[in-house]
Amino acid sequence: MPTGRRGFTLIELLVVIAIIALLVGILMPALGSARDTARTTKCLSNIRQISLGSMVFSNDYKGAYSTGAWDNRTAYSTGPIDAKGWVADLTIGGYAKVGDALCPGSPAQASQNIAFGRVNDSPWKAFSQDELNRLIDSGYNTNYVQSWFMAMTDVKTPNQSGNLKHLASNVGPLKTDWIVNAVTSKVPLLGDGSVEMNNLGDQVTTSNGPTKGAKALTDGPITGRVNSQNVWARQNFTDFGPVHGKGNFIPAMGHDRQYGNIGFADGHVETFSDNFVRDGMFGFSTRVVSGTIASWNDELEPKVFSGWLRRRGMDY
Repeated sequence: MPTGRRGFTLIELLVVIAIIALLVGILMPALGSARDTARTTKCLSNIRQISLGSMVFSNDYKGAYSTGAWDNRTAYSTGPIDAKGWVADLTIGGYAKVGDALCPGSPAQASQNIAFGRVNDSPWKAFSQDELNRLIDSGYNTNYVQSWFMAMTDVKTPNQSGNLKHLASNVGPLKTDWIVNAVTSKVPLLGDGSVEMNNLGDQVTTSNGPTKGAKALTDGPITGRVNSQNVWARQNFTDFGPVHGKGNFIPAMGHDRQYGNIGFADGHVETFSDNFVRDGMFGFSTRVVSGTIASWNDELEPKVFSGWLRRRGMDY
């Protein structure tokens, strides 16, 4: 008499399903962690290539790492975004494919400086959205933030007033021989841009759809006291930001990212953690150092130089 094949009982089937679900639950965090590690490594490699591209650019342009900030507003840059600024420098000269080297882990896949309203605010030249999309598709895009050092170097006078991102307030783009008070391995050029997911003004439209815009330029020095006088002192680096890994969710920033990469003037890259004060950025406190009251970048010191590059008095 032929014997039929025995099928799974309901209990056996449920046991198999439970085992599969358990394995998936165990493997998913590991797979997510591996994917984020790969993105962090890719981002680090991208920043290294861009930093090296800036070094090669400096060899060709009398020591200048760039022509300044990549910004279409006339008060903040030396020309329109398709001609001047670090992104245009590297793209036009073929030193690095900046638009093809976006940080893959960042929640922002564009720069705040190409948000439509911002790019057409007192511009060198106006861009329609279609023109802007074509520019982005041609490689004029980034989600890395340029350091104020790279774009501006130093204030003209320590006790001046005014907007320190304005061209009239600073000495101009960083040159290799202007790095007097620091070693190049500690002078930041660019890094992962901080992302404020709740900031509606940083919304960017691209041909691939809308995305958040990462910060474009760090804020520069903040007020400190030297010899009992208020002066522009050490750097505010809060626009360098964490875009990798997972920590606790930060409502003010709208994300839970923990780690960020920064590239330096010697071409190397370091990874930093938002762990001193968990706030979704690389924040600072105030300290007294050598009799000077100034900012202290808690999560970046001592690997990132924050003082005056050319002028004695705050060479730390």
